[in-house]
Amino acid sequence: MLRTVKPGIMRIWYFNHYASPPDQPTTGAFYLMQALARRGHEVTIFASGFNYYQGRDLRLGDRWFTARQETDGLTFRWIRATPTQGRPLSRFFNMLSYAVFSLLAGLDAKPEPDIIIASCPHALTGFSAWLLSRFRGAKFVYEIRDIWPESLTEGKIISERSLFARVIAALQRFLYRRAALMLSVLPKFDDYLSDIGIKPRAFLWLPNGVEIIPESLPPPLHIEAPTPFCLMFIGGFSRYQGLGVLLEAARILEDRKQNIRIALVGGGSEKPHVIENVRRMGLKHIEFREAVPRAEVMAVAAEADAFILHARPLLVHRYGLSPNKLCDYMLAARPVIYSAPPEHNPVAETGCGILIPPQNPQALADAVIKLAAMPRQQLREMGLRGRDYALAHFDAAKLAGRLETALLTRSS
Repeated sequence: MLRTVKPGIMRIWYFNHYASPPDQPTTGAFYLMQALARRGHEVTIFASGFNYYQGRDLRLGDRWFTARQETDGLTFRWIRATPTQGRPLSRFFNMLSYAVFSLLAGLDAKPEPDIIIASCPHALTGFSAWLLSRFRGAKFVYEIRDIWPESLTEGKIISERSLFARVIAALQRFLYRRAALMLSVLPKFDDYLSDIGIKPRAFLWLPNGVEIIPESLPPPLHIEAPTPFCLMFIGGFSRYQGLGVLLEAARILEDRKQNIRIALVGGGSEKPHVIENVRRMGLKHIEFREAVPRAEVMAVAAEADAFILHARPLLVHRYGLSPNKLCDYMLAARPVIYSAPPEHNPVAETGCGILIPPQNPQALADAVIKLAAMPRQQLREMGLRGRDYALAHFDAAKLAGRLETALLTRSS
């Protein structure tokens, strides 16, 4: 029988393969868990010591499979995972090794948890965490960030008919039915569950969020127009982003003699390929920068006049999106060019940018030209509408309050 959560204080173990503190860019999970810890709960994050975006181990050094770190009111248990450069087979073993070693680390860790939350950037984490919840007598909570296997099959990473896809689909349904509480950053994930015949015990939509420090936010756009206009991308270089579309749009802009500078900030497995394609295409107005720690993102974002957020089109997107980078873009108070369905879309809801169809370089180029030609006051107002929305909806402290209530009252 599952342990009853103690009133007032919960001991929470959070399993997220890619979680990191603010010395790295991917910190949405960190800020949510930190906000729970600031409410008095004991939170431990089990995350991979191998950083996927930098392609190297950052945490374990010569320790074999786990290391402990106390940071900002949280405990990190860094887990050994095999290296990967993004190729499917090596990435699968990276995921599998994290799942196995995090299970072993959880079996050894003390004291006993009240709640175990598994975050699903991939499903293997969910299975390990569910097993651990059975061994440790804890409540099992399942958080969905990517819908598996559909994100893989629709993205043409694996075949829908493959054994792996069928096994993952069955595993996900197994975990959905056994979670005391389902969480998701996707606003209509409960519709997805209904579509596949699953009725969860409880569901909470919790979008990605960040720690909001008002004094760190960049000032709104200057009224005086800079030269050239700067379009910026901040994030991981992955196939999912469809950055080839941005390069084709850049070629259109250069062919049309537009004075547009495009800054690409970040790292990831696809970055060398993007750099090579820029060289091969002879593009002159694209610059590359390395990923920056989370604490420096707003300072970099202040250089932008607008942001681009492009994703490859997948049917599964009809259940909504919640990209981490959208939080930063909107907080920076700059217009956003966004290729996403208009439903459940903050950019469409607030009018803080321009929606474009995915995989359409001409539409992207036209959107950039349109923004660059707009009066600066209009751009400034668009950006501020986005910031107002972000302050109201993406504050990790507010999101943690909703999660705390759900864990205490809806996961029994």
